[in-house]
This record gives sequence, structure tokens and C-alpha cells, in this order.
Amino acid sequence: SVDINSGLNPINGMADKAIKSDLTISFKYRTGHFLNMAKDNIKEIVNIDIIDNLGEHNYKLIEDEDMISILPRRNNFSNKGDYGYVGLIGGSLNYSGAIKLATLANASLRSGAGVVKIGVPDNLLKYLIPEILEATVYPFKSINKHIAYNVKEIDEFSSNLKSITIGMGLGRSMELKKIIIYLLNNYDKLLIIDADGLNMLSEV
Repeated sequence: SVDINSGLNPINGMADKAIKSDLTISFKYRTGHFLNMAKDNIKEIVNIDIIDNLGEHNYKLIEDEDMISILPRRNNFSNKGDYGYVGLIGGSLNYSGAIKLATLANASLRSGAGVVKIGVPDNLLKYLIPEILEATVYPFKSINKHIAYNVKEIDEFSSNLKSITIGMGLGRSMELKKIIIYLLNNYDKLLIIDADGLNMLSEV
């Protein structure tokens, strides 16, 4: 296919019927090359950048060379502490899978972080510990199957972290709402709020 497979919407990747191709040669990356039904119809895509401006938005796919240019050089004579500590806070008795998946993915370590610290309710530890390969674990007190709001623990957990991601599988609770509010007001590094964290943020 040339530009985009016939029948495939170039904006949202949807189609009633679309051509399936082994190779699509695009003139400019569009969102429709990657969303919804696109991957079912495009086996491989090669972009030939010949159009300076395509509509109102101009998109670019992030590729290996883009990341190499922004990631700092990793010295041989160094230790994990030189590359930053990041934290993930998630999980509850009802939703333990989300934090397990986040931990097993090791995305932070793969992208260059030195240490990943996992913060989970203490009643989840026995289910999570067997899944931990490289991260360290910080147990938060729990209440009614969920993480409990405790300023001392939050401060201790976040003291040396360059970023915190919070929300995966924590479930909705007033305790989580208090934690979100506290981090927004007191944590001055990168804070990423996801999943149940976003649900509780909507109520702040």
C-alpha cells in the first residue's frame, strides 16, 4: 500500500473494510497508521518523509535514534545510584495484577534508571515478593484492603526518588485521595498519576 491502506481512516485507524498489506510505504506518519485496526492491516510500515506539512498536525514516530540522543552516556566506572531512583506505588488485595505487571515490565530499569522502588500495601507483600526480580520493596501500612495514608511513610519512600508513578491497582479510597493531595503539595520531582490515581484526582 502507498501512503495508507485503502479503507483505513488516516486519523483513527478504523475501517469497515481495509486492504491488508505486507508493506505500507507512507509519505508522512499519521495517527491512523498506529491506532485501532491499523496493526491488523499493516504488517510493516516504511516512512518516506516527502511531505513538509500534512494537515493541522505533524506527527513523528519515536525511534531508537531519538532516544539515544536524549539518554545520558552510561559510564563503565559508575554504580546504580548514579542513574537515579524511581518509585512505583500501586496494588491492593483486589487488584494486585497491575503493580505486578508494572514491576515485571521493568520499563524504568530498561530505560536507564538505577533503582526501582515498589511501594505496596503491606497486606500484598506475600503475593508480590515472589514476582520481584530487580526492584526493592517498600511496604506501606494497609487499611481495608487498601494502602493507608501515612505522611511519615510517604516522606520516607519518596526521599531519594527522582520520580514517582502512583495509581496502578490501588483501587478507589479516601486514603489514596489523601496521598495524591499530599504528593501534589509536597513532592517537587516528577509525579505521574495513573489509573485509580486519576480516578481519585478527579475528585480533588
